[in-house]
Amino acid sequence: PPLPSDLPLPPLAQDGTLRLWHTPARSCVRLLLGHSGPVTAAAVTPAAAVAASGSEDQTVRLWDLGSGRATATLPHGEPVSSVAFSSDGRLLASVGTRQLRVWNWEAAVGRDGGAEPVLCCDSPVPLIGASFLRDSSVCLGVGVGEVA
Repeated sequence: PPLPSDLPLPPLAQDGTLRLWHTPARSCVRLLLGHSGPVTAAAVTPAAAVAASGSEDQTVRLWDLGSGRATATLPHGEPVSSVAFSSDGRLLASVGTRQLRVWNWEAAVGRDGGAEPVLCCDSPVPLIGASFLRDSSVCLGVGVGEVA
């Protein structure tokens, strides 16, 4: 049955976790633990086998959704506000306040903290998101404000 719309919303989770939900059953089937700060972004590969999460702890974590294990931690260097996979699932973009990083995330698996981005761009305006062009490795960064 539908949930009443007048119920108060629960407070935002700031415990550094992600939850994998089975929508039809309305139940949490997996709890992903690992971030030390609030999780602010999440994305899933097109094959739905791997997820990425960004956090105020300045990292991006990669997750095997089958096992629920974190497989890599990517150091972003500032709080992460957005993550996005390319349409082929091979590249991952992470966005912070003024940095856009693009990762070959598969090369990072098993090299916790040792991965380097294939692209790191500083922005003259605050960033709020990123998206890849379909069937392309071209990444679009979304900024707000005016260049000073």
